[in-house]
Amino acid sequence: NMISDVEDLIVLFKKLYFIIEGKNVNFKYTTEKFIRQIVQLLEIYKEDNSTDLKNEIKRLYRNLYPSRSGLTEFFFWDNNFEKRMELNVKLEETKKKISILMEKLFYE
Repeated sequence: NMISDVEDLIVLFKKLYFIIEGKNVNFKYTTEKFIRQIVQLLEIYKEDNSTDLKNEIKRLYRNLYPSRSGLTEFFFWDNNFEKRMELNVKLEETKKKISILMEKLFYE
């Protein structure tokens, strides 16, 4: 149901925040800010799924993926191959799950 999907999405955005948090990335501040705002709006969305709120969530989500920065082309680099792969797999899996739920909730 919709509430369950929104709750799953909140968990995924919090996971994404945790993955990025503390890493030295140039877009970290704005990305973390957008994720925090999305989580807050999703909490409200469970009770009030107005079109304005839906549009704001979509706008903030799009802001995570600008054409040349943000999460669009982002990946972690670490000289340790295993660590690098682990971080990037977690990041990509989380982004993919978020994308699927965002599509289901806000773009269908």
